[in-house]
Amino acid sequence: MTRRVVLSYLAVALFVLVVLEIPLAIRYAQDAEYRLSVALERDAVVVADLVNDALREGAVRVTPELGDYATTDLRIVIVDADGDTVYDSVDPDAVDLGRDFSSRPEVAEALSGIRATGTRFSVTLDQELQYVAVPVASGGIVHGAVRITYPTDALRAQVLRTWLLFALTGLAVLIAVVPVGIAVARWVTRPTTALTERVERLADGELDVRADATVGPPEVRELAAGFNAMADRLGTLLADQRAFAADASHQLRSPLTALRLEIEQLTDMEDDERTEAVDRSVREIERLTGIVTSLLTLARHDGSD
Repeated sequence: MTRRVVLSYLAVALFVLVVLEIPLAIRYAQDAEYRLSVALERDAVVVADLVNDALREGAVRVTPELGDYATTDLRIVIVDADGDTVYDSVDPDAVDLGRDFSSRPEVAEALSGIRATGTRFSVTLDQELQYVAVPVASGGIVHGAVRITYPTDALRAQVLRTWLLFALTGLAVLIAVVPVGIAVARWVTRPTTALTERVERLADGELDVRADATVGPPEVRELAAGFNAMADRLGTLLADQRAFAADASHQLRSPLTALRLEIEQLTDMEDDERTEAVDRSVREIERLTGIVTSLLTLARHDGSD
């Protein structure tokens, strides 16, 4: 029974973990992608403000803020109004930039004055990128665009690490459920185990054994009380049976002894004496019959109580 209770606890714990952790893991992945998109868009707007004046003047100055991107997984590309690169965080010190990015859909949208966000596969880099591209404009004139990209592989790796943490947490919970379940199962089944042990002792002839009717759930306490009542009744019946057997033995011994003596003496008696002895034997037999009838009546009466 303990094993069944523990398995039940494990099944319930596993169900709760699945119901809670799977939606939570999916939600975390969605939130991580959304937070990254918001962060990329925020950074792109900040960079656009930083380089607005420089693009309007036809050059980009590498500020400390731009230089910090070279040490992260983010890639920032700044293009002029024609779509030619004037800054690339992958190679910020390059002398000859001028690479045409106007064919990139997101850059083309940004140069047309539209903010672009999303994910796409980069054939050049052979990986999927999450991107944000914003126009650099002032006075209604677009001077260029800022595009920030982040490899989705890095995002997926972060999500997988979090999912692994969820899985390890769930495994730790299941492992913890086992000893707790065993302790609770033993606490729950202890009264029934004790009652079973007392039933076995009663079956072995220990008529004075009784169960503790003050511990356990109400159902077990009622069962223990019923067991005690049964044991009391059984003890009473056995005591009555012993008393009946002793009384029957005493009541039957005297007439049987007298009857045996009378029968043994018949062969040595005269006719008159033999007739009297037969009469006495008949009376003893009638007395014996009465005793047996009374004892049988008493036995039926005791059995019907």
